[in-house]
Order: sequence, then structure tokens, then C-alpha cells
Amino acid sequence: MTVFASAHIADHRSARQAHTWRRQLSQRAPAVRGLRWLKAMTTLGDARQGGFAVVPNRLRRQFAIAAWDSPEDFEAFYAGSPLADAWHHDCDYAWHVLLKPWRSSGSFNGSDPFGELETPEPESGPIAVLTLGRCPWRRLSAFTGEGTALTSRILGANGLITALTAGFPVSGNATFSLWERTDDMRRFAYGPRGEGHGATIDADRRRGILEEQIRVRFVPLAIRGNWDPSTTPNSDAVAGLASRLQSKCGGRVGV
Repeated sequence: MTVFASAHIADHRSARQAHTWRRQLSQRAPAVRGLRWLKAMTTLGDARQGGFAVVPNRLRRQFAIAAWDSPEDFEAFYAGSPLADAWHHDCDYAWHVLLKPWRSSGSFNGSDPFGELETPEPESGPIAVLTLGRCPWRRLSAFTGEGTALTSRILGANGLITALTAGFPVSGNATFSLWERTDDMRRFAYGPRGEGHGATIDADRRRGILEEQIRVRFVPLAIRGNWDPSTTPNSDAVAGLASRLQSKCGGRVGV
């Protein structure tokens, strides 16, 4: 069971720097203490809309999601790894959401990196959601069409703090979102047919767009770093959440 996770959104100063960072990450990640699993992806769409619109103009933005054995392992990496040092010194913007997983279902590449979770559902407060899936080449156009339709639905959803997407559908495409309340997310995800994410779920069931998908829910513990307000949907809401979490936990991430 994974007890701690982290999500990272970084705008490197150039696409070349971002590519170098990804290459170094693949080489060094297996040796990072306590790092149970990691997936890094490039933002291929329009960053001004969280990457949802199909406009390839942000290849220097990297999104990474990681599962850790403990908060202490993450903190050691964040403070001392050259990979994390690039976030601090080689990026125009980089922000990090520290997370406690509480529900996981499905699989990605045949496994669930978060395992069986025993954490009870939070009674109230903000939540974060990750979906990570793959689609076959023959369904790529259908996936792209549904992703474009999702843009206006999710970015205009009630209770959304912010959302982003990254990755290439055939090798792995992720959507990461922050919500004010679990009920807000549920209304979007499971609302009436033809509305919200329910329309995308219906399309996948009818057309078999995805080969597999993992869905994980988290409690946000803290937000660090800085984000580009021009390319972070609802950036004021992100700042508000960061302030609330800081006041609540005083910067601590222990779970």
C-alpha cells in the first residue's frame, strides 16, 4: 500500500532542457530511495487550457506523478536530488502537490502502483483525482475527439480548483484535477448522461477507446512552488487552496 504521493508540474526553460530532464529521470529514478513508482509525461496540448486543447505548443512542460514509501523519502529526494534541483533552479515555474492516496482502482501497464488502500474516505474538504490510461493506435482519433470535448466540460465544472492533462494516449495520458469537495467531483464524473465526464465514460464504454486505466483519489496535504497564472486554469483558486493547506498543516506532510 502506498501511503504518500506527489504530483509535479514544471515549465522548463526550453524543450531541450525538458527532454534532458526526462532522460536523466529514466536513468536515475530506479536508484531513488523509497520511490515506489513514477510516471513522467510531456504536455502536448494548449497549456493555457491545462493541456486539454490539441495545440502542440508546450513541450517544455513536464507533469510527473510519483508514489512513495513514506513522506520522509519524498522530502529527502526533494531536498537533495539533482532531479529535484532542476525544479528549483532550471525551470521558469514548478509546483508540487503533496498527496495522501485514499482510493485506487484499475491498472496501468498491468499493475496498480498504489495497491490496496485502507484509508477512509474524507468527510469533507478538497480532493485530488488522477486518471491515467492508454488507448490503442486504432482508437487514437476517437480519444482525441473525446479529449477535446472534455475541455469545456471540466474547466467549467462547478467546484473545480484546477485541472491539467499530459502525455501521449498510446503510451499513457493523464488527467490530474483538484476539487473543492468530493461531491463536486462526483457530480462531474457521474452526472447525467451527456454532461460532465459521464459523456466521456459513456463513449469509452460504447467504443472501447481505452485499453486500461487507473483512477486514484487523494487528499491534498500541501502545495509548494510557483505556477504560471497564464497557463494554470483558475490560478487564484490554486493559490487559495495552497494557503488553506499551509494554514491547516503548517507545511508538514507527515501522514
